Amino acid sequence: MLAGNKKLRKARKKESKNSVDQDFLSYMDEFATEENPIHPPEKIQADKDFVLQQRSRSAEKNKTDRGVILEELLHVVLAHPSVNLFDISTDGQNFSIFKTAEYDDRKHHVDFLFEYDNGDENTIKLAVDCTVSNNPERLERKADYSIKAIDAGTATKIDYFDSSFTGEKMMITHIPRIIFALRTEGFGVLLKRILPLIKKVNEIDDLSDQIDATVEERSRASDKKTHDFLRSKEARLETEKNKISAGLQQEVESKSIFNTIAILFLERFEKQIQKQLNYVAAKKNPNEPITTNLENILKKIREITTNRVGRVTDQKQFLIEKKEINECLAILN
Repeated sequence: MLAGNKKLRKARKKESKNSVDQDFLSYMDEFATEENPIHPPEKIQADKDFVLQQRSRSAEKNKTDRGVILEELLHVVLAHPSVNLFDISTDGQNFSIFKTAEYDDRKHHVDFLFEYDNGDENTIKLAVDCTVSNNPERLERKADYSIKAIDAGTATKIDYFDSSFTGEKMMITHIPRIIFALRTEGFGVLLKRILPLIKKVNEIDDLSDQIDATVEERSRASDKKTHDFLRSKEARLETEKNKISAGLQQEVESKSIFNTIAILFLERFEKQIQKQLNYVAAKKNPNEPITTNLENILKKIREITTNRVGRVTDQKQFLIEKKEINECLAILN
C-alpha cells in the first residue's frame, strides 16, 4: 500500500532519532487525543517514564551495532516493495512492516510487526523480535517469552500500533511472536549478500520523499508556470524512481540467493508458530483469539513459502545456498 510505504519512510526517519531524542516519545501522545482516546494521559506518561528509565540503565541503553543493522536490513531492505521477499503479490502492496514504538520494543520485546492485508480491517499480524547472538540461554529466554505471553492469555501485546492498511491507531493483543535470530558469525555473511540492495532501496525512498515534497509544493503553487514546472519535475522524479525500482526488482528476481533467503527465513517462522500452536492446542481450555491468529499467520506463511519454493529452478544451486544461509541462522529449540 503506497500510503503505508510513505508512513514507513517517515517512521524510519523518526526511529533514527529514537535513542537520543526524548521528543520522539511525543508520538505516543497521538494515542490520547480527544478524537482518538486509546490510552489515558496518565498511562502514556507512565510509559514514557518507563522508556526513560530503561534508557538510563547501562544494560538497556543501546542495542548492539549488529542488532541495529539487522533491524535495518529487515525493515528497510527485505520488506521493500521492490524486494518483496515476504509476500506473494507482485507489487508488495499486500504486505507492510510496522516499526514498533520504543516502549513496545523495550516492554514487549517486539521490533517489528509484519502486517498482511486480509481484505478487511482484520489484517493478519506477526510480531518479530530481532537478535544477533550465539548465546543459547539468551535465545531460549527470548523464545520462552512468547510462551509466557500465551500463558498470560494475551500473547504479544502492542500498546502503540498504527496500521499501514487501515490508518487506524490502536492497541492490539493476541499477536503471535517469533524470533528472527542470526549467529554472530553469520551476520557478516548475510550482510554481504544484502548490501548491494541497500543503496538502491535508499535511492528509491529518497526519490519518493522528493516526489511527496514536490506534490505538496505544487498544491500551493499560485501560478500556472510554477504549477507546470513542478508537474514536470514530479514526472521526471517518478520516471527515475520507476527505473531504479525495476532494476532492483530484476536483480532480486534474477539472483536465486534472495529466494533462498526468503524460504529459509519463512521456514524458521513456520516452525516457531507451529510450536506455539501445538502448545496452545494442548491446553485444557485453548485461548480462541490466540489460536485463530496463530492459524491465520501459519496459513499465510505456508502460502508464501509454497510460492517461493515453486520459484526454485536449480535444485543443486539451491542446496549450496541453503547450506550457506543455514549457517547464518541461530538455532532455536
